Amino acid sequence: MKYINDCDSVLGPSIDISLMEEKTKDRSFTIKHLPYLRSIDEVPETTELVIVGAGLAGITLAARAWHLGFSEEKIAILDTNEMFAENFYKRTKNVKQKVMRSSYIHHLAPSEDLSLADFGRLAIDELSEIEKKQLHLARMSERSLPPLDLFLSHVNHVVKAHNLHNRGFKFDLAKVEQNTDGTWTLISKSGSSIKTKYVILALGQKSKEVQYSNLVINAYEADISSYLNNESNTVSVIGGGNTAAHIILECLKNGKRVNWIIRDEERYACTDIPHKYWRDEGFLPYMKLSLSERINKIKEIYKGSAMLEHYEIFQEYKETKQLNIIEGEGIIDISEDNKKHKTIKLSNDIELSSDLVISAIGLAISSFPEFTNSEYDLFNDFPVLSDETLELKHNKNIFVASSQSALSLGPAAKNIDGARISAERIFSEIAMREGIINKKNKKLKKLTNWSRINPVTN
Repeated sequence: MKYINDCDSVLGPSIDISLMEEKTKDRSFTIKHLPYLRSIDEVPETTELVIVGAGLAGITLAARAWHLGFSEEKIAILDTNEMFAENFYKRTKNVKQKVMRSSYIHHLAPSEDLSLADFGRLAIDELSEIEKKQLHLARMSERSLPPLDLFLSHVNHVVKAHNLHNRGFKFDLAKVEQNTDGTWTLISKSGSSIKTKYVILALGQKSKEVQYSNLVINAYEADISSYLNNESNTVSVIGGGNTAAHIILECLKNGKRVNWIIRDEERYACTDIPHKYWRDEGFLPYMKLSLSERINKIKEIYKGSAMLEHYEIFQEYKETKQLNIIEGEGIIDISEDNKKHKTIKLSNDIELSSDLVISAIGLAISSFPEFTNSEYDLFNDFPVLSDETLELKHNKNIFVASSQSALSLGPAAKNIDGARISAERIFSEIAMREGIINKKNKKLKKLTNWSRINPVTN
C-alpha cells in the first residue's frame, strides 16, 4: 500500500472526510445537464477552425479560441455525444461523486474570465461550512476540493459565456481528408462534411474493453443506482483508481461487503498527476527524455490511485473486515452458478464469491479517425507531435490536445489543467500564422500563460 502525500501545499494537505459524506444539496447553481449540441443538419459547410471533442478539453480550447476572434461562423465544435462534457458528467454522476479531485486552480476558463474560485465566491451563501473552508484554502493557493456541482455549473457558465452552445454540433467523425489547397475536410459516418483551415483533435478517453462483459458491470457506462440493490450483499470491484474508490465508498455506505481487487497495489495520492508536471520543474526534464523514456514515465504516472480522503475513510472498514483488499493479483477466470453468484479465480488460486462484479479498470485514449490523402505516426498508440506546437507530424494545421498529446505535453495532458497548457501552445502557433502576433510580439505569450503557476527551473 502506498500513501503519496505530495500535495502542492505549504500548510500540508487539508483532509476532511466529511466532504465525501455530505448530503447533496438543492441549490440554485445546481444543473440537471449541460448544454446540448446542435443537430448535424446544422453543421456549416466551411469554417476556419474545427475542434473535435466537446469535452472538458474541447471547451477549454474553444473558450481560448473565442478570445482570439474565432467566434460565430469561424469555429465549429464537433462531438458524437448529445451534450457538452457528457462523458465527464455521466461518469461522475454514475458513481455518485460529490467532490472534485482536482483543486480549484484546475478549471476551464481562460485567465481573463471568471475563475472557478471566484465563481464559488459569488455562490458563497449556498456553500456549506466545510465547502467554505475549502474555498478559503483555494484563495490561499492551498489544496482545495470544489463541490462537483459547482464545478459543472462553472463548465456550463464557460460554454454559454463564450457562446459555444451555438457552435457545437453532434457529428460522428469518420474521416479526415486533406484537400489540394491545404485545407481539411472532416466527414461524418453519415456522409456530412465540413471544410476548415485548422483542426484541433481533443478526443479524450474511452472506457477500456471489459473482459467477461456478460458477468461484469462496466463502471464507466452503468449508473450505480441501477445495480446496487438490497439483493447484493458482497461486491467485488476491479481497479485501483478514483472511480473504483468512489464505487467502493458507496457500496460500504450501503452496508455491502466489498472485495477490492487491484492488479498493482493499493495507492492513495493527493492528485492523479504530480503537480510538478504542470510546471517547468516537471515539464523540462520530461522533454529531455527519449520517446521510449516518455512512454515509460507516462505509464508510471498513470497508475490508478484513490484520494487521500478515501484512505482515511477506508481504514475503519478494513478493521471491521467489511473491506477486503486484494492487491498484486490478476484475474484468471470469472464464472456464474445457477443462483447468479459470481466466482472470481485469482492468479494466486484464491477464489472470491460475489453477488456483483464491477470493473473500473480505467480509461484508454480514444482512437484517431481515418486519415485520407495524409499519414501520421504513432508511437505506442500515441500520435507523434511537434513538442513546441502540438501539431501532428506531416499534417500542417492539425493539432492534438487532451490525452492524445501526452507524448509531447507530458503526463498533465489527461488532466483538466492540461487542456489549458495545450491551448497555450497551440494558439500561440495559430495566432502567429494568422498574423495576430509575430515572433517579436510577446503579448499572446503573456495572455495565455495560464498554466505556469510559480514556475520552478533548475
